[in-house]
Amino acid sequence: MDEVFIEELDPVLMNYTEKGKRKIKEKYKGDIRPAEFATKETGKTYLYFFQHDREGKEKGVVKLTPFKGDKK
Repeated sequence: MDEVFIEELDPVLMNYTEKGKRKIKEKYKGDIRPAEFATKETGKTYLYFFQHDREGKEKGVVKLTPFKGDKK
């Protein structure tokens, strides 16, 4: 997947307040973290943190980068 348009995302995903995070968890049964934010535990970005297991082995994680723009 090359492009993710903000207009096509579920509006629930665009609200990252405490209330919004609860709604994300209720609807998707999980958590979503901004990839570029750092974790408190390691100081590494969430993207890096979730791409590696406790032994440092890589694992699959999807990173979506929403943007506004014209669809081609």
